[in-house]
Amino acid sequence: MFERPLSRSALVAAFLGCALVASAQLTTNGPALQRLSRSLTKQSQAEAQIAQAWASANGIPLRRNLADGGLIVLQGWSNGAPRFIGTEGFFAAQTISADHVWPGGSSALNLTGSGITLGLWEAGGNPEASHREFTNRITIQDGNTFASDHATHVAGIMIAAGVDARARGMSYGASINGWDASNDRGEAAAAAARGIQPIRASNHSYGAILGWRFGALGDDKYVWFGDTRISAVEDYRFGFYDSGAAAWDTIAYNAPYYLVIGSAGNNRDTAPLTQPDAHWVYDFATNAWVESSDVRSPNDSFDTMNGDFKVAKNTLAVGAVEEIPGGYNDPNSVVMASFSNWGPTDDGRIKPDLVAAGVDVFSSVNNNGYAQFSGTSMAAPGVTGGAGLLMQYYRSTHGGADMRASTLKALLIQTADEAGDNDGPDYSFGWGLTNINRAAQVLQNAIFNPTTIREAVLTSGETIDIPVAVDNTGGPMKVTIAWTDPAGTPVAPVLDPITSMLVNDLDLRVIRNSNSTIYQPWILNPATPAAAATTGDNVRDNVEQVVIVAPNAGVHTIRISHKGSLRGGSQVVSVIVTAPQPSGFSGLDLTPDTVVGGAENAVGTLTVTEVSPTPTAVDLYSSNPSVASVPSSITVPANATAVDFPVITRSVRPNNGDSSVPVTIIATSAIGSRSGILNVLPILVADFTLSSDSIVGGNTVTGTVTLNAPAPTSGAAVSITTNLPKVARSVRNWVTIRRGETTASFTIRTFPVPEAKDVIITASRLGNSVPQSLAVGRPGISALTATPTAVTGRNPFSLKIEMNGPAPTNGAIVQLSSSNPLLLGVPASVTISAGKTFTTISLTPTSAGGGAQVTITATRFSATTATTVTLN
Repeated sequence: MFERPLSRSALVAAFLGCALVASAQLTTNGPALQRLSRSLTKQSQAEAQIAQAWASANGIPLRRNLADGGLIVLQGWSNGAPRFIGTEGFFAAQTISADHVWPGGSSALNLTGSGITLGLWEAGGNPEASHREFTNRITIQDGNTFASDHATHVAGIMIAAGVDARARGMSYGASINGWDASNDRGEAAAAAARGIQPIRASNHSYGAILGWRFGALGDDKYVWFGDTRISAVEDYRFGFYDSGAAAWDTIAYNAPYYLVIGSAGNNRDTAPLTQPDAHWVYDFATNAWVESSDVRSPNDSFDTMNGDFKVAKNTLAVGAVEEIPGGYNDPNSVVMASFSNWGPTDDGRIKPDLVAAGVDVFSSVNNNGYAQFSGTSMAAPGVTGGAGLLMQYYRSTHGGADMRASTLKALLIQTADEAGDNDGPDYSFGWGLTNINRAAQVLQNAIFNPTTIREAVLTSGETIDIPVAVDNTGGPMKVTIAWTDPAGTPVAPVLDPITSMLVNDLDLRVIRNSNSTIYQPWILNPATPAAAATTGDNVRDNVEQVVIVAPNAGVHTIRISHKGSLRGGSQVVSVIVTAPQPSGFSGLDLTPDTVVGGAENAVGTLTVTEVSPTPTAVDLYSSNPSVASVPSSITVPANATAVDFPVITRSVRPNNGDSSVPVTIIATSAIGSRSGILNVLPILVADFTLSSDSIVGGNTVTGTVTLNAPAPTSGAAVSITTNLPKVARSVRNWVTIRRGETTASFTIRTFPVPEAKDVIITASRLGNSVPQSLAVGRPGISALTATPTAVTGRNPFSLKIEMNGPAPTNGAIVQLSSSNPLLLGVPASVTISAGKTFTTISLTPTSAGGGAQVTITATRFSATTATTVTLN
């Protein structure tokens, strides 16, 4: 089966509480995120109370500035022990260079991050929002006004305006919403759920204090933060997928357009130079720090990723490398920073994901100052700021839409520069050195070639096939897939558990069609973490990549399948493809490019670059043949410049929030590939009219709906709703247009009202709505009739008072008056009962009038009606 395309705002299945249900994530699940935010916030507050009570009893400060300039904060309580987090800058980090995409850069894309708001969580404080580099572009969200140099430095790397040109941030036109990290998960869930301005990427340059840290208790001793109940030698939390990691993955699954970017950590150079060394260790029996001289792991190599978001599957962890003067040359120019943490995770996944230049970064600090820091805390915001540039470019080329977090992650990994001693990923450099310029070029290419970037749904038991014509000149063929995987289930605390945390195991293969050669993705072996990557079946990562260094010319098929059953029955997957492609076709045009499914068809026109004296066979593919089908193949006749082919459509039902179903049509042969997108519209309400736009309450009006195409075989149901159902509503809340017809009428009933009301009646079908306004008025006097009109002597007669609509619930009061009350008196008022349109009263003249004429007047709401009676 070919892929099913996915538009940005497709419907997501609901989550139950904070748990995942069995369904692939399709759009931001705001209610689930809000529930998750409340749950995580409550948990954070409870843990903080326990930790603060412990700190008070033991004389431990909640925040401590360290001798190296860092900051350590008591965040909470976990597994029976205090949990500390700390900054991971002041060891520093150099941001990546994105000047090629800035105004004046070689790409001519002129990106600044304008219009992008990035999230920033920091340990123990927030940026100095008043710094001259930020020009009112930082909004502190949690009321924490404590400004730390670390937070200000990180924010500068992301968005500093460049008042000092050396400090210009990657997205120097963007803004920041800032929080301290005391309740990071709860706040991140809420921020991602925002309807007006949700956070699409955030930076987290802090981490749990694991393993060794010097002076953390305020003296000149090392502190070992491991849990001796699990291991007295190694901190089991390195690489461990814990409840925090699962929480971040749950947030990501509910917010598939939100990417958490964090520092990989600086734990590889924190141990004493020699051991044994007198140090502090936590005694769980007494809940206090005690001195020890036991020899413990120096944590100076692999398996040093310090937990939480750093080991989550759906986040992006960034390691630090040294600055490269003049930019990247080759893998040898990328030198690892001594402090940057290495993977793998305990279950063997690739972490860090990427690296960024990271030594002596010049950026802003408090009091309008500047300084140079080094560490992964500075590498991460370089990537986050660079991501802001890519987000800006994607929005500008996709009508304001955002790319998925899995797409952004796959894009950054696909375009990374090779780093390390061997080809492919490793557990120290991850997938390589971030290259924002190359990522932007891929986004640019995707505008003209939709096969470059795909967001698709893989259904359980099915396979996605994407054909690509490849040339044998111009570089390798590279394919990267990434998906936002459901959260794994953490195991009980234990040292280095190998239990896989991957839930939906997707498989990427590239097949050379000419001889069925199969190319497999990169894999690493956690048992030998320093070994070079090989290729095979990746059963650990939710990112897979296939590289064919020297592809043969011809059609290759990208195949995406899966093992077992997919949780929820499907999984969204992002696909990035770069390959040298032959240019035998100059265009694939669809006329029209937008049609009503089942009512209109399209014609595809494939144009060749150069005419051929022989016929050319071409394979055709539809990404969704159930919506738009094409012939399996066509032939470009000899000496022809183009060939037409039919595209047959069927009626569609887009996902909630979408106006159409986009279908990619691909033409592929040995001489090239071309694709085009056909937007298939559902049968919608084109017009909705009312027989009258004003009516007195209690009467009826006729509504008529008109479709944009004849109704399909089963008919077309249109929903009829009202904002004031107690004032006006359809007799039924829907109307059905019969097969082959385009219009249908229905009755709208109104109700008596004491005051005039404007009601909005809306006709809706498949997310398309057409409203109409109906003014419902209160009833007035329509007639006043005396019977008879000539009265003899003092004989009684009747007076009938009529209204143009039924009286409201409390009745309708009508004032009466007589032009000669001495001859003919009338009551001051009468009441027409609720639901009635008239009332009749009996009147008797006071005396014979001798032919006098008396006028009786009825008044309601300033409107009057009169009748004349002759008294004989």
